[in-house]
Amino acid sequence: GGLLVFGEARYYGQSQPQNNSGKFDFLSTEQILADYASLLTGLKLQLNATNCPVVSFGGSYGGTLTTLLRLKYPHVVTGGLASSAPLGYYSPSGWRARGVTPYSWFETVIDVYSQ
Repeated sequence: GGLLVFGEARYYGQSQPQNNSGKFDFLSTEQILADYASLLTGLKLQLNATNCPVVSFGGSYGGTLTTLLRLKYPHVVTGGLASSAPLGYYSPSGWRARGVTPYSWFETVIDVYSQ
């Protein structure tokens, strides 16, 4: 058997942090990874499944999170399947070669919505 868990990042859907000051202080990729690692570890303890492996999967941003989760928390995530994970965009040193700036995403959104 297996268990499928879809974690929800803070500030999305019903996931609002306690004492929300209106700022997105805890909304970062690093914080999302830490939240997921904590969720998985706690869930495994609660279900008495500490020896069960965890495999993460996702596409696009979810694929990026899968890859980074496996890299940062190998003791929590045994494996991962990432599809269309734009990892190259997380390293500013490679942006110039890809024609990326800090505003590329916003410029793309504005362009798409203006059409």
